[in-house]
Amino acid sequence: MKISESENPDRLRDKKLIAPANFSVRDQVSDAGSPALEKFTALENATVVQRSLEAGAVLAGRAATAEFGFGLNGDACLKNFTSQAADLAFMADLAGEPRYAAAAGGRFGFKPSHGTVSRAGLIGLMPSLEAVGLLGNHPADVAAAMAEIAGFDGKDFSLEAEPLAGFPVRPPKTESKPVLGRPAGCEARLSPAAREIFSAGLKKLEGAGFPVREVPWPGDETFRDLHRVIGSVEASSSCGKFDGVRYGLRADSANNWNDMYLKTRAASFSTFLKTLLFQGAFFQFESYGTFERAARIRARLIREIGQLFETVDLIISPVRPETPAAESAREVDQTYAAFSLTLPANVTGCPALAFSLSGGREASDPGLQVMGGFRSDAFLLACGKRLFETLTGGA
Repeated sequence: MKISESENPDRLRDKKLIAPANFSVRDQVSDAGSPALEKFTALENATVVQRSLEAGAVLAGRAATAEFGFGLNGDACLKNFTSQAADLAFMADLAGEPRYAAAAGGRFGFKPSHGTVSRAGLIGLMPSLEAVGLLGNHPADVAAAMAEIAGFDGKDFSLEAEPLAGFPVRPPKTESKPVLGRPAGCEARLSPAAREIFSAGLKKLEGAGFPVREVPWPGDETFRDLHRVIGSVEASSSCGKFDGVRYGLRADSANNWNDMYLKTRAASFSTFLKTLLFQGAFFQFESYGTFERAARIRARLIREIGQLFETVDLIISPVRPETPAAESAREVDQTYAAFSLTLPANVTGCPALAFSLSGGREASDPGLQVMGGFRSDAFLLACGKRLFETLTGGA
């Protein structure tokens, strides 16, 4: 049951929606940007697509995606979102893709708390790190979509049983301003021009009465290494089903089943993804202790970040480091470098909202990411709207 059951069945009436190729749309090719699913036609809609259509949304188009949604190389969601004058788009958030795209393109990118939105019908790669992300023109559009798509779904057993509170999002009852935590050293990977834009944004928030406190924070390398170890193992496991037998690509073979399987696997994935899969297989079969240690460190980090939210309401940081650009990252190392500032929300499962500080007009704009405590999605969206309006006057 979706969380807004019978409250407002027309909440998304006539909203134009983009669904990338890694979201299943019935009777349409949903290849997830991978040769492994070449010409694969979905049998049913992804849960989030179905719920959006039932709430009145209109499917305005599809969009190419990076292979299984990891990274932005080859992704056309933001481009199609703009060209189709769409109101909303789904984007898989494995490392911060919709948040990065939003900060670069003058939109709003949202990653919900893990386990609050069904991934049924999302052709995913890293189950414990990914979420159904949203791209929108305004926090209100994102909040309206969340009210429709969040909630229990018997097709996704990773969902929390407890309904997500706070939707539909309403204005706060008091004028008190949330306490903002700024991770120590979060501007280290910004260019001088980007640092100036980010610092000016913080000063404007402080001038408007938002308390900003520096908070201790693990280094970018910690989140990167945890995501890379855990993500590669999950990716290796997830891609095991692409064997050329049940669906997707099947390589020609005149010899035997084993030869067909090996040729199919060789042709199914790009060099980029194979790099990740080989790493995951290594941790699975040759160094499983590394994966176990990563899982333990991740659990500790989740507890520590949860405790941090007892002292601040939200954590703010830049979105885009100086280099490399995520759109041009062709190697795994480059991809992790591009998303170094957005990985914490994926590793911890916390919700995060991102938007541009210049409306997408400044190439050096690093964007602003606002991360909330686990399952504080409604509070985060309400506060994010206030922060955006304070910074830009709502423009």
